Amino acid sequence: MSRGPRLGCEGPALSSLLLQEDTAGRRQALREQLDQVHQERTGRLRALRARNTQNFQKLLWPPGAEPAPEQ
Repeated sequence: MSRGPRLGCEGPALSSLLLQEDTAGRRQALREQLDQVHQERTGRLRALRARNTQNFQKLLWPPGAEPAPEQ
């Protein structure tokens, strides 16, 4: 009884290799997704920091009161 063409790698070796490649691919995709989320979050936090700094400086030195110190 014929089982089809032989590919060289069969049985546990082939399934193990495919599983490792699949795991590595999922790991890489997860790393890329986490990196993207990190970059987006960093951008939002930097914008928030700039806005908070500006608002705090307005509280310390209201417009028209006296000049703000140079940064």
